[in-house]
Amino acid sequence: MKIKGIKRLGKEEYPKEVQGWIEILLTPLNEALDSMITAMRGKLSRSDNFLSTVREFEFTHDTYLLDIKHNLTKLSGLNIMKPPDTSDDDYMIISYHWYTVDNENIAMKVLFTGGAGFVGKVKFELIGE
Repeated sequence: MKIKGIKRLGKEEYPKEVQGWIEILLTPLNEALDSMITAMRGKLSRSDNFLSTVREFEFTHDTYLLDIKHNLTKLSGLNIMKPPDTSDDDYMIISYHWYTVDNENIAMKVLFTGGAGFVGKVKFELIGE
């Protein structure tokens, strides 16, 4: 989508008598317009768009990794992703389980091909609200 002709609203465009209070109104309006225009131009990252954060860890098959920190207000989901430097033949996640430890941490268990003692990388995205 192309957005043309939208500019920030400035207090200078209004009479001097109202410039003090109009600036209080224009500041959040301009910030909202900036965010909206950025989104409509397709400039949002996946993390911005979904309120998410991506983490990558090395796991040993069938072990828990505790205290994975996140900065989301409320954690609502988790997506597992294959790290880019890992081939499909060598690595496939069979299952995973995660639970909330507290407001800023989760614990996670991952089962993947490779068997006991095999160490693999796991990349995942924590999705918030």
